[in-house]
Amino acid sequence: MKKYEVMSKQLIANIGGQENIYSMTHCVTRLRFKLKDEKSANDELIESMTDVIAVVKSSGQYQIVIGDHVSDIYNEILSQIEVPKKKLPKKNKKISVGTKFIDIVSGIMSPVIAVMMASGMIKGLVMLGEVFGWIDKQSDVGTILVGLGDAFFYFFPIMLGYTTAKKFNIDPFVGTVIGAFFVYPSLQGISLNIAGLSSDVTYTNTVLPVILTTILASYIYKNLKKVIPDVVNMFCVPMLTLLIVSPIGFILIGPLMNKVSDGIADLVMWLYSFSPILAGVIMGASWQFLVIFGVHMSIIAIAIVQMLSNRATPIFTLIGAASFSQTAVVFVIWLKTKDKKLKDLTLPAWVSGIFGVTEPAIYGITLSRIKFFIISCLGGALGGAYAGFSGLMSYQMSGFGIFSITALIGGDMPFEKALFHFSMSNIIAMLFSGIVTFIMYDDESKD
Repeated sequence: MKKYEVMSKQLIANIGGQENIYSMTHCVTRLRFKLKDEKSANDELIESMTDVIAVVKSSGQYQIVIGDHVSDIYNEILSQIEVPKKKLPKKNKKISVGTKFIDIVSGIMSPVIAVMMASGMIKGLVMLGEVFGWIDKQSDVGTILVGLGDAFFYFFPIMLGYTTAKKFNIDPFVGTVIGAFFVYPSLQGISLNIAGLSSDVTYTNTVLPVILTTILASYIYKNLKKVIPDVVNMFCVPMLTLLIVSPIGFILIGPLMNKVSDGIADLVMWLYSFSPILAGVIMGASWQFLVIFGVHMSIIAIAIVQMLSNRATPIFTLIGAASFSQTAVVFVIWLKTKDKKLKDLTLPAWVSGIFGVTEPAIYGITLSRIKFFIISCLGGALGGAYAGFSGLMSYQMSGFGIFSITALIGGDMPFEKALFHFSMSNIIAMLFSGIVTFIMYDDESKD
């Protein structure tokens, strides 16, 4: 029997059965369901399951926080059910614009975050190897490693075309072709003039052009399916959709969205330049609240837009200390507690926190001991303030936690200096939260 087969069956039953599932995806630590009726789910039974950390209802999603092995459980559930491809009942459509936006961003970005971090780590390790003289990027091995690290980001529009099409419930390979069209080598940086509209744009490494074009394609695709006879529907619908939407996307939507991307990056940097320290305090203090409600993906998306526009971003460095602060709190609780069950919970929580995965620490330990959660947020604010003060930036996508070191390579700030400021930011956060927790925590205290 597969490792997670029984658990997956129990999850399916406790969320109201297959017939209650409208759609399902996952991010780094969570299963994200859209249910027809959330009241049919048994929250208490789900939360009592061994591998479940918490249940969160946010952004129109029923989120089950699992942890590092979420993808294994996701795949096992998929093997047991067939997620229906039909619309939500009308009563579930009354959600706010902000909630809908976060749901769309999560649905598009969540499936690619893990492999994006992996590719960023490869890029960072290659650059680190070059700094220390371990790797020659011009050698045969170096050339392969550089290509491996760059491949995801160069062809990112293809991935986004696929995930956007899946999110909007059309054939995902229509979105894949749209993404491939955007990065087709012969179309990069050439002057085109169609119906009086000029274009001279490169779309590799971009985000918004393919997303907006694929969203437009989804509406065209669905309407064509209604009017084209079934006998030719299979090939005529994707063909006509691509013929209609691709030129519009390339000539009109693409250049406009590239300007929007630049505008978003400019706005983030304007806010950061107004007061880097204040930005660090706000981001460092609030990051874990955003994680609790599962809406942090929208902030990550902004940082991704910045980096894929070949700009450094302060976002990841301002929020980075928050995970180390949370980890320090849980580490101290692990040291001080004599409660065997709590000690067993805190050990894996602080270990995963070192690598930037803090949901086990938040849901399993600190959120139920709210003053220690607040202490970790204050530590994150102090660490973020230092990161803002020092001008610390991320120059490429990387992993989280300790793995985010590789994001510091390749920018204006020398790596040795960036590493010093990175260390100081996290040490400040950990010292504050660790010392305060050491003073305040005892097994008898109640929240």
